[in-house]
Amino acid sequence: RDPSLPPEINPDKDEHRVHQNVLLSSVDLIAAWHNNAIKSKLRFSGTEEHGFDSGDKDIVAVAALNLETTIRAWDLTTRFGRQTRNTGGVLGRFDGGLVSWQASPFVRFNTVAGSPVERRKDTPFKDDKYFYGASVDFGPFWGGLETSLFALAQRDRSWRDRQAIGAELRYVQPDKSFFATVDYDTHFSTFNAAIASGSWTFADKSTLTGAVDYRKSPYLSAWTALQGQPFLKLYDMLKVKTKEEVDQLAIER
Repeated sequence: RDPSLPPEINPDKDEHRVHQNVLLSSVDLIAAWHNNAIKSKLRFSGTEEHGFDSGDKDIVAVAALNLETTIRAWDLTTRFGRQTRNTGGVLGRFDGGLVSWQASPFVRFNTVAGSPVERRKDTPFKDDKYFYGASVDFGPFWGGLETSLFALAQRDRSWRDRQAIGAELRYVQPDKSFFATVDYDTHFSTFNAAIASGSWTFADKSTLTGAVDYRKSPYLSAWTALQGQPFLKLYDMLKVKTKEEVDQLAIER
């Protein structure tokens, strides 16, 4: 309000409205320790939203809460808890564990299992979904070439939700880079993604870039069938529809 103007006798109540009255608190904590045998790191990242209006409920969201430990003598790394991974067929945040073994300077084996997390405020294993998978990383070769092969399966209780195989390719140099990934769902017999992008910087600092991007949005899984349906979980839909009908709905969406 302009203080130089006299106050309005009959103010319009809709001119000023409180849309949100909250206190948002965030904590991001990393603790690390090590000795000659192991090195460990604990990470926590979370928020709390406290509403002051009547009827508001406190909302607690945890983006990360995990413990990572590396056994030096074995080149073995484990990470358990809520974490994020965007490689090896994993599609982001999940609750679970990752075990990674550097078998040689050019080969690394990975196994992963857990439950996907759609929202940070979700409780662990909220949707009865779980997945498990494995991948192997090769490289770097020839100064910067790395590639990965993976296989992953995801289920809702006993029902198949997603089943994928794929590969990733990375090449990084000071003047050029290239990235490609392919994700093929063997259950639905279709590509979820086929992506490639790269850039090349020449001596005169001009840069050539290119990209090809084909992907399902959202990624195809049986849970995709729930869009526009009066069901909260896949298991509820399967009480009234066959698995073949659910898979067809997922493909159509």
